Amino acid sequence: MKRVLIKLSGEALQGPDVSEHYIDPDFATSIVSQLVQLQRAGIEVVVVVGGGNICRGRALMRDGFSKLASDNIGMLATMMNAIFMQDLIAKNAAPARAMSALPMGGLIEAYTPSRANECLASGELLVLGGGVGNPIFTTDTAACLRAIELNADCVVKCTMVDGVYDSDPKHNPKAKKIANPTYQEVIELGLAVMDASAFVLASEHEVPIYVCDIFSHNVLVDLILNQRELGSLIGKEKIR
Repeated sequence: MKRVLIKLSGEALQGPDVSEHYIDPDFATSIVSQLVQLQRAGIEVVVVVGGGNICRGRALMRDGFSKLASDNIGMLATMMNAIFMQDLIAKNAAPARAMSALPMGGLIEAYTPSRANECLASGELLVLGGGVGNPIFTTDTAACLRAIELNADCVVKCTMVDGVYDSDPKHNPKAKKIANPTYQEVIELGLAVMDASAFVLASEHEVPIYVCDIFSHNVLVDLILNQRELGSLIGKEKIR
């Protein structure tokens, strides 16, 4: 792989034990360490970060906020995480750039595909916040859109389970893992890999999607750099 896009949820930054704080510094550092290893191995890395550790739109809506306001607040949360990640990467002595579809002068640079490509070509690790820049759309959709715009070789969706299952393994101990489902199988089985708009984008443009457990030790390096067959791989055809 030459260029990968990693979708990192905000909740992942809280660590496996769900820190009482917005971010578990030790676990976030372990993620960044893996990203830097990939970068130093010559892989161009783009991270699209969520904001669920700071704010979840669904929770705000339950409290009476409108969908529009909830989504806008959520997008701001992703920008905060992008700035945090940029700083943490810099502390690991690696060049990084935070960009956002919703630019805020003096805080975070505006995202454009051409500028993003320039940063990647110069060796910077790219962290994207702000979603797609509009409410309604999820950060999963942002990840797939940016992967298409930047010609990434794949999307790596970091979750809390080690791949795609035929039902929720958290609630069904008999759930079966599907190592290499096709796009069509995911649609036909109604598997909740991503929201529908994100998945349609990926399938139409034939972007491979790896689904992995971010809490598994060294999973990003093992999956991307060492090419171990971890998690699940979704594609047009079965290749595993």
